[in-house]
Amino acid sequence: MKKEVTALFGSLRKLFSERSRRSWLGRTRAHIEFRELAPSELQSFVRQTELGFKALSRVQWVECNPHSRRVIVSFEEDAYALPELVSVVEEAERI
Repeated sequence: MKKEVTALFGSLRKLFSERSRRSWLGRTRAHIEFRELAPSELQSFVRQTELGFKALSRVQWVECNPHSRRVIVSFEEDAYALPELVSVVEEAERI
């Protein structure tokens, strides 16, 4: 019985806990998920994301796809680690 209760609480915790951000890093490109935004927030988010990545000298281009909720970043080979790129998206989400 205790095992079933533990499994049930574990399932509930997964169901109601905050989901982690999906992201992927290759040698020259990264895909980073952004949170769901209201249409009124999207334009500001895109602008802040572009400004944030423009400050990184080895970034070549950035694209925000609102349908897949992904930011795609192209950069020089092995230029950045994923946490550095994710922090730009997180900062743009706060503004």
